Amino acid sequence: ELIDCFMDSTTNKAVITGIAQQIYGRGLEATDASKKPEQFAEMKRLLRNDCMRKICLDLKMLGEAALQVSYVGDKVGKVSHFPRETLRAEKMNDKGEVKNYYYAPDWSKVQRNSKLKKFPVFGSGAQNEIFIVKRYVTGFYYYSPADYNISYSILENEVACYLINDTQNGFS
Repeated sequence: ELIDCFMDSTTNKAVITGIAQQIYGRGLEATDASKKPEQFAEMKRLLRNDCMRKICLDLKMLGEAALQVSYVGDKVGKVSHFPRETLRAEKMNDKGEVKNYYYAPDWSKVQRNSKLKKFPVFGSGAQNEIFIVKRYVTGFYYYSPADYNISYSILENEVACYLINDTQNGFS
């Protein structure tokens, strides 16, 4: 629904895009970049600008963002944006931790017997892991809600549909 409101409401899309651009700012920087130039260069190589822009947009639009961390040996080889809307958390364990996320390109087409790809969470030791960026909100254990309300977007879309229909029917 958040994505639909983003696509259907020009006002909502402009506001979210603008805030995401402000979150991104001038890109990723470090206060100690001059003291540790090799580490800073490695960070910039792993977290490319296009990836960071997508993360900022997902974080604002959806309330969360996802990164796929891939290892080469025991070192991080690649970090890339992963579309957050394609992931669902598995049930938490006894300690209240989500250990895996399941992937489907379109969750509306998933059936009970569908075979889903499983991604372990960051820190599991697997070759490909998912790191979820989200803010803490009391009572939201699996997913963090967006920090805005979509009621204006829905209203704007309803008014637009009404006006289009009115115009197509000769204002009668």
